[in-house]
Amino acid sequence: MDSNTVPTGSYILAEIEKSGWQLNNAICTGERQEGQFDPRESFTVRADDDIYCTFTNDAVEPRLILSKSNNADTDKLAGQDVTFTLTLQVLDNDIKNVIVRDLPAGGFKYRTGTWVVNSSIWGLLTTIPEPLYHSPGDWYLGNLQKGETITMTYITDIDSSQAPGLYPDLAWAKGDTISDTISAEGVGGPFVGTDVNVVKDQTQTENYSVEKEEIVKGEVLGASTDLPATGANTYILFFALLNLGLGIQLIRSSKKADEK
Repeated sequence: MDSNTVPTGSYILAEIEKSGWQLNNAICTGERQEGQFDPRESFTVRADDDIYCTFTNDAVEPRLILSKSNNADTDKLAGQDVTFTLTLQVLDNDIKNVIVRDLPAGGFKYRTGTWVVNSSIWGLLTTIPEPLYHSPGDWYLGNLQKGETITMTYITDIDSSQAPGLYPDLAWAKGDTISDTISAEGVGGPFVGTDVNVVKDQTQTENYSVEKEEIVKGEVLGASTDLPATGANTYILFFALLNLGLGIQLIRSSKKADEK
């Protein structure tokens, strides 16, 4: 500050902070001042004073808050659908290049064309591309503003042969700050998810007939076993039948030994 540009007297200096930035420090020095001083407190300018001031600002680090929910308030059956909702909040500052990566449970297939993206600032976002679900699906949200909330919804179809069980899913998000890439915060960490409980259709009464063929010393055992339609995985049935075949063989071997 050149004292020729302002009258002598007492002054306080302040800056108008730009959104997304915060004042870190303000220091002034002058030949006729007693060391450094903070210009935000009253100081005196005298004739022929040369005062130099430095204001230091830091970018405010943005935060992303991610949550996920579904409409499966009750148990689901194989072949039914589930709607999922992802919610992303932007706090403290703007953020760029935001991506949400979502991983449905195995057997839950994304239904093409069901994605919807809404912004609390801009409303329905039709420029966001449809996520491509090849196992995980990426939602490219681009640049978001401080205070903005993005809501993403989509529908999945449960495979018609899905076995009963509790199926978890997973999602996380990231974005670029001025100097770094940050991950979204969820409850308990960067990953969020839900569970969907798939149960057996109690109206289904038919049984599956599984033909077992085991070769034992050149013989084909054509034993047939009826199993309830629980939707159990094929490999479980295979090993169950394999163990049954081994049991039959052990019994035959024991009988032959007794006959001798």
